[in-house]
Amino acid sequence: MTTISRENNFDVIRLLAALQVTIGHGLHILQIEGGGFLTWCNPFPGVIIFFTISGFLITMSWERSKTVEKYARNRFLRLFPALFVCFIITQLLLVFFGYINLQSFLNPQMWVYWIGQLTLFQFFTPDALRGFGCGCPNGSLWTIPVEIEFYLLIPLILIMMGKKFSTNTKIYLFAGLSILYNSIVFFWLPNTMGAHKTSAAGLVAQIMSGDITPLVKVVNVTCVPYLYCFLFGAWAYKNWDRVHWVFEGRFIFWIVGYLVLCFGFGLRPGYYIDSFQVLFMNLLLAGITLSAAFSYTKYYNILRGNDISYGIYIFHGVVLNVFVELGFMHKLQYYFYAIGIAIVLAILSWTLIEKKALSKK
Repeated sequence: MTTISRENNFDVIRLLAALQVTIGHGLHILQIEGGGFLTWCNPFPGVIIFFTISGFLITMSWERSKTVEKYARNRFLRLFPALFVCFIITQLLLVFFGYINLQSFLNPQMWVYWIGQLTLFQFFTPDALRGFGCGCPNGSLWTIPVEIEFYLLIPLILIMMGKKFSTNTKIYLFAGLSILYNSIVFFWLPNTMGAHKTSAAGLVAQIMSGDITPLVKVVNVTCVPYLYCFLFGAWAYKNWDRVHWVFEGRFIFWIVGYLVLCFGFGLRPGYYIDSFQVLFMNLLLAGITLSAAFSYTKYYNILRGNDISYGIYIFHGVVLNVFVELGFMHKLQYYFYAIGIAIVLAILSWTLIEKKALSKK
C-alpha cells in the first residue's frame, strides 16, 4: 500500500479551488463591472484542480477500503447528504420565486429534473426553470455526475480489467482515450463546439444554448473529456513511492515555471484540449496541485479539519441565481455579498451535515 503523509495541504487547496470557481461564476452570472482584479486566478481553473485531487484521493480511498460496500458507502457520505439539503433549499427557492407550483407535478420534465438532481443527472434543466437566474438553477452541479463516474471507474480500471495489464498501462490507456476524444472534438473538429472553451461558466452556457451537437453535448457532461486530469492524480498516487520527490517540497519550482509560461508566453490551461499547449498546461497545473499539497506543510492543519470547499461549490450557484432574481447585479458589492452568503451556508453545511455524515465513514 502506498505510503502518504497525513501532513498535506489538500483541504486548503480545495478551498482555494472552490473560491476560484465562485469568482468565475460570480463575475459571469452577476455581470460584474470593475471586477477585473479578481481574474488573477483565471490561470488556476478550480475544476481541473478538483479533478486532480479526486484522482489522488479516490484512488487512495479505494485502496484502503476493505470492501466494495465500504468504498461505496464512504463515497456516498461524501457527496449526497449535503447535496440532498442543497436540493431541498433550491426547490424551496424555486417555489418562492414562482417557478414551481402545483402544475409542475404534471410536467414530465420536472420529474426527470427532480430524479436527476437526486441521482446522477444533475446537469439536466427542464424548460420550465430556464427563466430562473442565469437559466440553470445550479449549473455548478454538472461536475457531480462526473465525480460519481470517477468513483465507478477506479474499481474498473484497477481491478475489473484483470491482471493482464499493469496498473500504469491501464491508466495510460484510459487517459490516452480521454486525450484522443478532446483532440478529435476540440482540435480536429472545432466546429462541433461553440466559442466558450475555457471556463465552467462557458461550458454551462454552451450546454444550455444548444450550440453543440447532441452527441458531444451528452459526452461533455460525462467524465470522458476530463478523465486524463483525474488519472494524473491516480497515477501519482499509485507511483508515489517512486515519484514523490518530484512533488514534495518542490512547489516553488513548479509555480515559477508555470507563471512564466502563463504571463511570459501567454499560455493558459483550459477545460477543453484544443491545442497541445492547453494539454501541457493542464498537466502542469495538475503537477502544481500535488506539489502544493506536499510542500510547506508546517501549517497543514490551519483549517483544523474543517473542509467547507464542497459546501461553497454546491451552494454558490443557487445564491448567485437568487441575486439575479432580485436584480442585485452589475456591482462588485453584490458579488461579495453573494459569496459571503455562500460561505455561511457552506459553514452550516459542514457543521450540521457533512461533518456528521463523514463521521460515519
